[in-house]
Amino acid sequence: MAYVETTTRHSDNGDLDSELSNLSFNATHKDASSKTTLKVSYVQLNSNTVDARSPALSHRNVFTAGAEHEHEMELSAKAFIQFGLDRVDTDYDLPSCTDRINTKIPLRLYYEMPPQG
Repeated sequence: MAYVETTTRHSDNGDLDSELSNLSFNATHKDASSKTTLKVSYVQLNSNTVDARSPALSHRNVFTAGAEHEHEMELSAKAFIQFGLDRVDTDYDLPSCTDRINTKIPLRLYYEMPPQG
């Protein structure tokens, strides 16, 4: 688990001052036939330039739950399956920006082929 607080101060324009948080958590479990990885994070971000519709930076919060959460399971000596869930939720403070949620459900099947020759 890690937490970082970033503080930025501008002497000529206080509207650009910010305090941004970054929190992350990683966990892994592995046994003889499976492996599970879980990563969760919450990140506060500002744009690099001032938004033309506002005198301040565009601020957004990004919450990632289950990102890169993948579970591997051995099916046989030559095959295994990997699946997971990735979800990223981005929330903007400005009403002129559109919030978004991206969800992916990856599924992979691996099978070892015998050498040809």
